[in-house]
Amino acid sequence: MRFGAVLIMVVGLGVVLGLAGCKKMTPTEHATELAIEQLKSLDYDEYRETVVYLSEMEEVSTAMLIKGLKKRDEGVRSGCAEVLGRRRVQMAVEPLLKKIKDRARFQVRDGYTTITEICVGVEAIRALGRIGDRRAVEPLIEMLANSNSDFREAAIGALGDLGDERAIAPLIERVRDRHMILGQYAGDVLYELTGQGYYDDYEAWKNWYESEYGSLAMAID
Repeated sequence: MRFGAVLIMVVGLGVVLGLAGCKKMTPTEHATELAIEQLKSLDYDEYRETVVYLSEMEEVSTAMLIKGLKKRDEGVRSGCAEVLGRRRVQMAVEPLLKKIKDRARFQVRDGYTTITEICVGVEAIRALGRIGDRRAVEPLIEMLANSNSDFREAAIGALGDLGDERAIAPLIERVRDRHMILGQYAGDVLYELTGQGYYDDYEAWKNWYESEYGSLAMAID
């Protein structure tokens, strides 16, 4: 059965069950819950379609999506985090902040996709950037020093999305990331934040910062 037909069936079944009063859920809650179940699919294309569907679905239960962050299945957790970010759900900020400590990963073991691993924490970090709540700034700055390069990369992008000046000094330090590509990425984000085109030149960034704000070492201490 094609995925589009599955989604139609999911929504229809959700309405029927909701009208029947099953589990005392509304039709919207049922439709959301059943669509979330599709995030368990081992087919990456279907997984992505479900994420887009839940992101664009006119009526969706954000409470069910937040609840999905605690599901055992890592695909569900990852997908719900992404959808919450795409929908910019403010009430999801605190649950997502808890999730950025989650190192859980899941592997797709079928033969249909080249994507072998998705980090729930990375999707939570990206979601926090999309939502744009300033409560996430300090926790995301802490993630810049995480040993996982995927986490650091996601945090750089999320801080760029948030656009808060508190991230400037920590991002300058990230220009020296042991992974050159992340240093370049940090420089690109700094350009967007400051308008200064020093890119991956750490000394130039340091000199500029200290001429504008004072000691860089004190700022990151």
